[in-house]
Amino acid sequence: TSASGLGQAGVVWGHRLRRPAGSLAAPCGRGAPVDAVTPASVSIALVTCGSRLLDTSDGGATWQPVGAFPHGGRVVTAALVPGSAGRGVALLSGVTGCAGLAVARTEDAGGRWQGGPCLSALRPPATVSLAADGSGCALGRGNSATTTDDAGASWT
Repeated sequence: TSASGLGQAGVVWGHRLRRPAGSLAAPCGRGAPVDAVTPASVSIALVTCGSRLLDTSDGGATWQPVGAFPHGGRVVTAALVPGSAGRGVALLSGVTGCAGLAVARTEDAGGRWQGGPCLSALRPPATVSLAADGSGCALGRGNSATTTDDAGASWT
């Protein structure tokens, strides 16, 4: 059935993603599962495919790997600010000097990334979310949590 009533949401359906336009896409590749999707708008979104992060600017018709992270690491999860032009964060594991998860920030849906703080209390698996006002939270294994009020620039 049509997904036209979902607005900017994309719905993960195994290895496929139901796009806001209602059609299906396989952004992670044939048979590879989509772990998570985070939209900023009906056009801009990120998907997590294992330790890969892909972005779209055409509503999910095409997907490409995001730009390189400043300190390396592997993507655990990501989030975009709803209604933005692609402002968001990714949480990374395996970053030298960070025993927890490192934050990387983007203003352009993953085209370029800036290094951010180390969230030393967080361990994978983890999730992060951001609201339209820039507030958000990150949750990790062992019920660890941290919050932000500035779209991921600082965390408490």
